Amino acid sequence: MNRRTFLLISKDTDLRTLLQQASPQTDIHTANTVSEGLSVWPEILPALVFCEGNPRSLTPLLEYGRHVPASPPVIVIGDGHSIKDAVAMMRAGVADYLTKPILLEELQVAITRVLHRPAPLPSSSP
Repeated sequence: MNRRTFLLISKDTDLRTLLQQASPQTDIHTANTVSEGLSVWPEILPALVFCEGNPRSLTPLLEYGRHVPASPPVIVIGDGHSIKDAVAMMRAGVADYLTKPILLEELQVAITRVLHRPAPLPSSSP
């Protein structure tokens, strides 16, 4: 059986530990910045991407994901963002938005929900 791979874009080492606990049968690759994450994405082909950031810093990540066939879902982890920022990120295409501090059970539920969500249907052009 092939192991899943997740990409975590964050400088927070506690998040990596929590992610390993939430999904122990997963390979977790980390990057400190969005640009670092984008450079390793094509090599590791993650099943799921976790990222800390604000709407402006996540724009390149979300744009890249729109142009990649079978792009993995992105879960944003917020720390002190406003509701306006969370809504903006959800509208921009993130699969889920979690706020710190994150409980282990909350993370496990989010991973299961996002990975088992049906893929969106391609939009048809008029």
